Amino acid sequence: MSQNTPQFTALHQLTLEQERITRLKINVLVPMMQNPTLLTHYADNVIQEQKQLLLSQPIQSGQELSHIIQTIIEKLNQSKKYLKPNKTYNAIQRWFGIDLEQQAGSIHFLNELQSLIDKATLLSHRIATEIYHSQKQMQDLQQLRNEMAHYVVAAEQFLTECDGFAEQPMSLDSFKQRLDKKINTLMTSQSATDMAMLQIILSQNVAMTILDRFNEAKNLLIPAWQQHVFNVQSGQTPQQLQQLNDARERLISTLDKAVKSSNP
Repeated sequence: MSQNTPQFTALHQLTLEQERITRLKINVLVPMMQNPTLLTHYADNVIQEQKQLLLSQPIQSGQELSHIIQTIIEKLNQSKKYLKPNKTYNAIQRWFGIDLEQQAGSIHFLNELQSLIDKATLLSHRIATEIYHSQKQMQDLQQLRNEMAHYVVAAEQFLTECDGFAEQPMSLDSFKQRLDKKINTLMTSQSATDMAMLQIILSQNVAMTILDRFNEAKNLLIPAWQQHVFNVQSGQTPQQLQQLNDARERLISTLDKAVKSSNP
C-alpha cells in the first residue's frame, strides 16, 4: 500500500454544475441582499455536516494490533528456548521428569503464542471494519467538499453580479463587504477540513499497511513456521533446524515491518 499523502484539487478547479450555482444565487443569496446579517448562515449546513463527520470514531485498533504483534515477536525470539528438537532421555532424566517438563514447556509456549495470534486476528477483523467505515466517511467528506465549492463559487460570482439582481436601486456596500468576508471564512474552514481529511487518509494507509503485513504473516509465514516446528519435533535434521530458524526470521522480519509501519 502506498502511503503517499494525496493533495486535494483546489475548490475552483473542481468540475461544478453551473445550474446549481445559479440556484444558489437566486434562491439563497438574492433573499439575503435585504438582510446581510443572514450571510452568517450561508453554507452553514455544509460546515455542520463536515464537523459531524469529523467527530466520527477514527481507526483506533492499529496501535493495539501493533502492540500484540510486538509481543508475538518477543515470543518468537524465545522459541529456541522452548522448542528444542526431540532427544532421547536416559532413565535418570525420565525419572526426574525432565522429558515431561520439556514437553510441557513446549506445549505451554505454543498455546500462549496461538492465543496471541488469535487475539491479533480478531483485532485485524476490527481494523478492517474501521477502515471500511473510515473510507465511507471520506466519501461523504468529499461530497461535502464539492458542495462547499459550489457555495464558494456562487458567492464569488454573485459578488460581481449582485447589482444586477437588485429589484430597485440600493446600496450594496455592506452586503458586498459581508459576502467577501464570508467567502474568506468558508475558504479557511475548508482548508482546516482538508487538513483533517489528509490525516484520516494517512491513518487509513497506516492501518492498511499493518493489516497487510499481519495477514501475510498469519496466512503464509506462521503456517510455514508451524510446519517446520512439527517437522523438527518429529525428528530433526540439520537442514530442518536451519529451515526452522529461517522461517522464524522471515516471520519476525515481516511482523517487525508491521510494527514499524504503525509509527510512520
